[in-house]
Amino acid sequence: MVVPLDPVVLPEPMNPEHYDVGWDEWKEPRRWPAFVALGAVVALLAGVLVYKSSGTSTTSTTFNPAKFVTPTTFAIATGSGQPADIAFKGTSSSTTPIFQIVGGLSVLRATCDCQGNFGITVTDPTGTIQAIPVNLIGTVMTQTQLNLPVGSYQLQVRSTGPWSVKISQPRNVTPLSLPAHNGSRGNAIIGPYPASTATIVRFGALGSGTPATLSLINPSGGANQLLFSMTKTEVQQVTVPAQSSPYYLQVSTPSYWAVSVLPG
Repeated sequence: MVVPLDPVVLPEPMNPEHYDVGWDEWKEPRRWPAFVALGAVVALLAGVLVYKSSGTSTTSTTFNPAKFVTPTTFAIATGSGQPADIAFKGTSSSTTPIFQIVGGLSVLRATCDCQGNFGITVTDPTGTIQAIPVNLIGTVMTQTQLNLPVGSYQLQVRSTGPWSVKISQPRNVTPLSLPAHNGSRGNAIIGPYPASTATIVRFGALGSGTPATLSLINPSGGANQLLFSMTKTEVQQVTVPAQSSPYYLQVSTPSYWAVSVLPG
């Protein structure tokens, strides 16, 4: 059966208190270079993009490039009984104090106004490496999952400029109302989405040569389920069956992207 796709439309931020990790890129000193770069892809985005998904006939949709000029990033709400956020900042390489992870989903948000490498390594108190969630160059604004069991940890930060890190551990967060839309540039975690019935997840990204992936996060800390991996500019969709609990999605790409989650 052919499934008609509506244009991917990205709304304005839900409220002005939402922190946008991509917003600093659009401050006045950097705005015009970004517009010039976007001009190179407008013709491609304005065309009709073909998507394919398992069990679904091929059809088409239109990507709206204008919505990518001012990206917005979803801020996960706070639920009842959620641990307090863990926050660190500095101006050069350093090792943070020890902090506690209670298990389950942890989200790391990191920024750095760096000229060179910016890396974050998670270790246990003995210095044994547990994860390397960030290893990037230049100005960095990223958001990623920390898949860590209950325990004590610290961060070893390698930086050539001012940096900040915040770790949140979402718990008992009210699921979003559907349809839900979001779009930005770079890595992000979005959700939670309702789990009681099937949902349609639609993902579009600008081709950058580096695969753009969208994964369903495993809330118990196991391996995530890869939903999409694409290297060219396209839009794809898949039906996610009912889950045991509200679910989150991990976007991994250095490029622009959009996600829509619709009732199944």
